[in-house]
Amino acid sequence: MVLDWGGEFLGQLHVEIEGPEGTVLDVGWGETRRADGCIMLYPGNPMIEAADRFILAEGRQTIDGFAVRGGRYVQLTVEAPEGVEGEVTVHAIAIRSMQTPLAETGRFSCDDPLWNWVWRTSRVTLAACMEDTYLDCPWRERGLYLGDAWVESRLQRMFDADPAITRRCLRLFAEGQMSGGQLHAVTPSWHKKPLSDFTLTWVLFLHDHWAWTGDTRLVEELWPVVGRIFASDSWRTDAHGLWDATGLTLFIDWGVINEWRSGRGNACLNAFRAEALRRASELAGAIGRGEEARQLASEAGAVRNAFQRNLFDERHGRFRASLEEPHDAKHGAIHANILALAFDLATPHQREAALAFVVRSLEDLAEYPLGRLVVPRVELFFLHYALELLYEADEAELADRLVRACYGVMHDAGAPTFWETLMRGHAGSGSLCHAWSGAAAYACITRIIGLRPAVPGRTDRYVITPVPGPLRRAECVFPHPRGEIHVSWVRDEMGVRVKMSGPPGVELVVQEKEERLTAVAAPAVRG
Repeated sequence: MVLDWGGEFLGQLHVEIEGPEGTVLDVGWGETRRADGCIMLYPGNPMIEAADRFILAEGRQTIDGFAVRGGRYVQLTVEAPEGVEGEVTVHAIAIRSMQTPLAETGRFSCDDPLWNWVWRTSRVTLAACMEDTYLDCPWRERGLYLGDAWVESRLQRMFDADPAITRRCLRLFAEGQMSGGQLHAVTPSWHKKPLSDFTLTWVLFLHDHWAWTGDTRLVEELWPVVGRIFASDSWRTDAHGLWDATGLTLFIDWGVINEWRSGRGNACLNAFRAEALRRASELAGAIGRGEEARQLASEAGAVRNAFQRNLFDERHGRFRASLEEPHDAKHGAIHANILALAFDLATPHQREAALAFVVRSLEDLAEYPLGRLVVPRVELFFLHYALELLYEADEAELADRLVRACYGVMHDAGAPTFWETLMRGHAGSGSLCHAWSGAAAYACITRIIGLRPAVPGRTDRYVITPVPGPLRRAECVFPHPRGEIHVSWVRDEMGVRVKMSGPPGVELVVQEKEERLTAVAAPAVRG
């Protein structure tokens, strides 16, 4: 018997059942089904615990599973003991949810159905990936992965003002720091090697938390972890001033070819290095460590200069994946160029050329999101960097087309939650519930509405800089610890008219970018 929950669940099994003593009850969990209707067992990893076995006692009984399981489908298989006849009756079956409740405070709507679907589906996906920590997915590992947790923290902030899970996750990674300074990619972990780009992402994660909450106490508590990361004995600096990725393991994105994950002067590794140093400098300043802040800023500048001098390919007008990338490389290193631009590592000349290369590549993805289901390609996780770059580069129209193309594939497939990748999800494999794919929902608030802290680490003043793209109207409720922030805007022939209101002590300021913006009907400060 296969039961379809209609969406992703995360919880413990509850079954009321009766049958002959010794009957074997196998309960399987999955996100996909075979052609015969049964669930697909072990489609992604043979080490996943995809089934539980129970032995029935005599008569009617209740079985409450101890392990937390996730998926969309539950399959019950019963087998009576040899030589025993009798009926097995399932009286009731349920899942006792183990999801951490996600507040309904954060809301968004606009005049476009797909963007509204993105927002709703992001919330459903995130809720399924929240237990006592963030999860990469409910069905497969159910693991606290560093890259996933950083994205999920950003998303939760759009829906819910409580940062407790974020703080817990940051601490868990810190407590599991290896003796050599690296962080486990997933914690707790039996892995022997880290993903070194995720180690640097932890610094971005901590900075992001501070920038939106002003939580300097956590920064002070975890500051020694930052120091040990940069002092890690895994980093090897070459004569060019760049880190060598030889011998390291990098993730970057599912759409990366293996050659881009290694090499002397690896561009992605050094881009993360430069950005982590820059953000660490801001964190040091926030907790009164002025000298360390200056040293970190100086080192970030040195890495930026080395990046510009050694990794830009004038002939092709883009950055190379590493110093070892051949000049006749078949594929341009799209991920390295996105990071170089998103982290502001290019000179003005380099930026112009690299942006043209990135735009061409992303236009191709927007035109054919399923046309090239092979690597290299930008996948759903890396859209967090790509969309941020496009909005900053005044390429809102392309950002909109990219969202419509990539998320439209999942929408048209009837997906109740976001997939791990387009490549695998379209084929019905991999995880079909991955909150790290929620980049577009984050953009709903921070870009389409344009709401962000005016100064990182301050929670009493926000700027509102809408980037409408093709949209004509949008509105949101943003959860703030002091109360709700309401923002809406309408675009007409006169420009963009913004209405806003916030809780006492919170200042809201409309900041012009592209179109003429006018604040109307509500004061910038209440109380």
